[in-house]
Amino acid sequence: MGNNSGRWMELHYRMTELGPLPEEWRVVRLREVVEDIQSGDWGKPLQEEDAVECYVIRGTDFPLAEQGVLNGVPVRYLRERSVEKRVCRKGDLLVEMSGGSKKQPTGRIMLITERVTGREKSIVFSNFVKRIRVNEEIVTPLYFRIFWQFRYEQGGTRIYEKRTTGIRNFKLDDFLQKESIPLPPLDEQREIARILQTVDRKIKAEEARKEGLIDLFKSLLHDLMTARRRLPRDFIAKFG
Repeated sequence: MGNNSGRWMELHYRMTELGPLPEEWRVVRLREVVEDIQSGDWGKPLQEEDAVECYVIRGTDFPLAEQGVLNGVPVRYLRERSVEKRVCRKGDLLVEMSGGSKKQPTGRIMLITERVTGREKSIVFSNFVKRIRVNEEIVTPLYFRIFWQFRYEQGGTRIYEKRTTGIRNFKLDDFLQKESIPLPPLDEQREIARILQTVDRKIKAEEARKEGLIDLFKSLLHDLMTARRRLPRDFIAKFG
């Protein structure tokens, strides 16, 4: 962390509703850093007059779309005025409002990054998703997204679900009004987010490597045990 590390070690702490935090950190309700909330539009499947072809992101698309993979994202047609209000830009945050399951509560979040923007088609979001824009003079979108994901994995969004006719709906307003976020200075937010992102990428790379080795093992197990493949002489040396 360069020159920051020594300064961080000298911080004085105070007790907050979230526990002991450095004195220079603030604690605010999530709603205090949100500038705008916009509902989505599912559009229509066929071209109509004054309609624009768009990618319409759903909650189920979040994991891949956040990585810039839009292959499975539906292409729909929305009115120009609707697109103007809902087109996504870098730093926007999308929240899944409906759907979910026992193992996957609603309230999932996605950050719009440079990987997503800059397409030939506009990027918008479905009627089961809402877009959040934060005040970037107070909080960085990436830090906000990481904190939200932390609360999600703790089960923090589950208690704000409302179930009707078998559908789970996320009570976004309640979540924003009642949940608090610790706010370091912006430079520290960026540093915290950078470190956590680096670790997360390493974890995902290791998971992908592990899955690849498991698939290889299963394939070799079947082929070698049925004599469909002969073991290369250098195999053990290569993988040992």
